[in-house]
Amino acid sequence: MTFLNSLLKDKMLGFSSRKRRWVWDEERIRSSMDVTGNVLHLLVEKMSGLEEGVQLALKVAACFGISMKDSVVGYLSSSSISSTTAPSSLVKAEFSSIRDGLDQVVKEGFMMKVVGTSSEEFKFVHDKVQEAAYSLIPENERNQYHYILGMALRSAIEGKNDLDEIIFSIVDQINHGILENFPSLTENIRNDHARLYEMAGAKAVVCSDHAAARSYVSISLSLMPMDRWTSEYEPSLRRSMLLAKSANSFGDLEMAQASLREILANARCIQDKLPAFFLLVTTLIARGEFSESYSTCHDVLTLLGEQIPDSLGPKHVASVIAATSRAV
Repeated sequence: MTFLNSLLKDKMLGFSSRKRRWVWDEERIRSSMDVTGNVLHLLVEKMSGLEEGVQLALKVAACFGISMKDSVVGYLSSSSISSTTAPSSLVKAEFSSIRDGLDQVVKEGFMMKVVGTSSEEFKFVHDKVQEAAYSLIPENERNQYHYILGMALRSAIEGKNDLDEIIFSIVDQINHGILENFPSLTENIRNDHARLYEMAGAKAVVCSDHAAARSYVSISLSLMPMDRWTSEYEPSLRRSMLLAKSANSFGDLEMAQASLREILANARCIQDKLPAFFLLVTTLIARGEFSESYSTCHDVLTLLGEQIPDSLGPKHVASVIAATSRAV
């Protein structure tokens, strides 16, 4: 509507009494303005005139993309910000009234509330509206803005059993500012972040999103200490195996094999190595590396106490077949 009013003002749109309909100068409109850029400018201008609470709701919603789940709104409403590194626009912000702000955003026509069979969400009416709302956040503060939202959600879910419900929303927000905040993170926060990313990776595998799983678990491992195989053996073993599986399912056999070889180099016993050996052989066969896959199987069976001859003659093969026939 704002855009149409600007066209009326510039006399590029008007009502013709003679033709009894609206007419416009399409060529002049196209040549005189960047329509997309002008629409964004007008949207931002209108949004900037709204109350502070409504603007906050627009900014927060824009950080979650084209839509924001109602469950996320609920958790955010009960959260609190304790970070001293929050950007100036958020340091005094409270999310307790975020739902009221979103309801007003809906009344203003920027978003709509979509009610599904099992969930509800606030959705921007157009991707350009979401883009305009996101531009309200200063560019140099955006990563930190996302990070604070992720930490606020994390604080809201503390001590509850609902973490799995919004795990993707938490880690995706934290991920924007993880690099900027990494040097100042305490050991406890790093460990918590690593656990969150592992949970997100495991859930992504269940959802068959192996690309996301690979990314989440890689970040989880990067947050662990350098001596993780000594200080955090079980999480290191579990996360490295999860990375190998997700990378293999995604088709990144090189990353899968690198993770598996790291497990084989650091695992403390044969029982911990067997799953890695099995998957390694699978990836070797997939890459056509049959000689190495055979030698790997040979080495594993030897470690398990099996006697594997270097070569088999016709008589040996016949005796094995006969013994197998008798067994079945």
